[in-house]
Amino acid sequence: MRIIMLFIVVKLLQMNLQLGFGVLGSALSIFSTLPQIFKSRKIHSTADISLLMYVVRVMSSLCWIAYGILLEGVLLVVEASIVCVLQLIMVGFIIRDKIYTQ
Repeated sequence: MRIIMLFIVVKLLQMNLQLGFGVLGSALSIFSTLPQIFKSRKIHSTADISLLMYVVRVMSSLCWIAYGILLEGVLLVVEASIVCVLQLIMVGFIIRDKIYTQ
């Protein structure tokens, strides 16, 4: 009986640990883009930022969204969707700046 209880406790700790790392990773992914968005907005320039990098990041986010849907992982889908929107904002800023600086 003690072994079964120990097994259950270990499984619960693993689940909470997995969820904790998932939430932490999601938060870091979301907040990692915000400083660049704020800076680009403040100085009204994206001259030194690679459009290709952000296009690849959008594609990556779309893959994560599809993966989350297949796994039925709501947290993954929500996080990847938010990150994708933030990346698309940066793509918009970069394209806007390329159009207006020509």
